[in-house]
Amino acid sequence: MQRRSTLAVLPLAALVVALGGCGGRVIDTKKASKAVKQQLTSRGVKASQIKKVDCPSGVKPKKNKLYACVATATDNSKLKVTFKMTDDKGGVVLQAMTPTK
Repeated sequence: MQRRSTLAVLPLAALVVALGGCGGRVIDTKKASKAVKQQLTSRGVKASQIKKVDCPSGVKPKKNKLYACVATATDNSKLKVTFKMTDDKGGVVLQAMTPTK
């Protein structure tokens, strides 16, 4: 079942780190993982139940683009957590949480 929420707006640039040179801005995977854990714990999941969170690296922020991470629980069940980028600076809103394999 897909779960949507527009209440979970993260601060502007919450998931972005600026890089030097021509690389531009990319999503900070550590901050993204932390945001996923915060979303889960705010919905009643105990932090001790979260085994790990995997987020893709090298993703550039772009308005309306989706960015998804996969959270793995201690029982090895997985949940895909998808954010929608609200701007080109890394602002995001929670789009969906869906069980995955």
